[in-house]
Amino acid sequence: MRSALSDVDMHSSFSDVDISSSFSNVDMCSSLSDVDMCSSLSYVDMRSSLSDVDMCSSLSDVDMRSALSDVDMHSSFSDVDISSSFSNVDMCSSLSDVDMCSSLSYVDMRSSLSDVDMCSSLSDVDMCSSLSDVDMRSSLSDVDLRSSLSDVVMHTSTAGTRLPTEL
Repeated sequence: MRSALSDVDMHSSFSDVDISSSFSNVDMCSSLSDVDMCSSLSYVDMRSSLSDVDMCSSLSDVDMRSALSDVDMHSSFSDVDISSSFSNVDMCSSLSDVDMCSSLSYVDMRSSLSDVDMCSSLSDVDMCSSLSDVDMRSSLSDVDLRSSLSDVVMHTSTAGTRLPTEL
């Protein structure tokens, strides 16, 4: 993950595309400019690395805080403007200082993610089993993932797998 994220400027611009209502017209594979998510994530076994994982500290052997420390969250999504859809989320600061539990509490995932096809980058990732030990309901406080992700089809990215509605 360190090498895959080394060229990513995650902070530079969510600039030209307004996807406040949905991500339906966003080609995530092409919008991540210098990051080849298809190849970089194809070797990641999320089932083993995310089970019982402490998301605040590391993903298995990867220290996400240090891996993302040089990442600028505004620059890699160079053609995407999601400033209106995540109006209460401050994505400008580095991820090491972001309290995701509080920052996501004002995001209406039902409207913004309603027609999302999360795309062809996570081809070998089984999201159903990878999140089996993660309690998303408690960590996202006011966001009801069970209803908000009910219409989200993950199968372009997860090779035909849908997110379980019980999440």
